[in-house]
Amino acid sequence: MFRSEAPRGVLSASSFPGSLVIFDYAGKRVKIQKGELPPADSLAIFQYTAEQILPNVPIRIGSLEVRVHPDTGSPGGLTLGTKYMRELPLASEPVEVGRARSPGGEFPVHSAKVESKVELGQYKLDVTEIRFSDVNPIPGAPTGNIGYQILRGFKITLDSKNRRIRFDR
Repeated sequence: MFRSEAPRGVLSASSFPGSLVIFDYAGKRVKIQKGELPPADSLAIFQYTAEQILPNVPIRIGSLEVRVHPDTGSPGGLTLGTKYMRELPLASEPVEVGRARSPGGEFPVHSAKVESKVELGQYKLDVTEIRFSDVNPIPGAPTGNIGYQILRGFKITLDSKNRRIRFDR
């Protein structure tokens, strides 16, 4: 139930340069502390570039690598652009399951069972189904995202100054 006195808003790690923003799902808290992450190791710590507006990480689905952004505001699992409906080995035909709205318009959302393992660095993700949509929170080509259904198994640390992100289980 929504309570009108509950805090609301958007939190961006880039608002805290020189600090780490930690999303501790198991502990049900967000923590901000001084510091920086060690260099990326592509196992649990990942680098992203200044050109990439949103922090993002590489996931591997079978032999395909795709960069997605961790979306702490998304209740879903893994969502990719619709072009991947043709590129991924799927265990079922994609079916339209809804529509997503954004300031850029309304977009169909499809869902399909995935045939391959889904991995994030050293972690195997418990993903059996992928959603596909071209809805995009930023200008440019659609970016995929991973939401709460996946993120809830991690403590995620963002270091916006050095453009690094760490996933811990």
